[in-house]
Amino acid sequence: MTDENNNTPQSNLGDEIRDFGKSLGDFFKSAWDSEERKEVEEDLTGALNEVADTFRQLADDISAVETGQQIKAEYEDLKERVDSGEFKEKAHGEISKAIQSVKEELDKITDSWTPADQAKKEQKE
Repeated sequence: MTDENNNTPQSNLGDEIRDFGKSLGDFFKSAWDSEERKEVEEDLTGALNEVADTFRQLADDISAVETGQQIKAEYEDLKERVDSGEFKEKAHGEISKAIQSVKEELDKITDSWTPADQAKKEQKE
């Protein structure tokens, strides 16, 4: 009776499913360990690295163009201010302020010193 139970269609189906699962597992393991899979992985890695390099170069190029455009715009603005006299007027005003400030400081220092002839008179007395 035990032999009859082992030979039933259900036990044969169970064995077949187990064998199929083992074969499927072996298939995926051998596919994963195969040289072909490793070559595909290397190819994909190389291709993805090339794509990343291309995007980096594109970003650098875009940045350079934007920077170049910004520098050109700033140059044009400066040139316009120089040509219009605005730069000259502003520079003249700033230089005048600086000279006036230095003059005032020198006057303060000069006024704080005791003149030499006055110091001689004080020593005689």
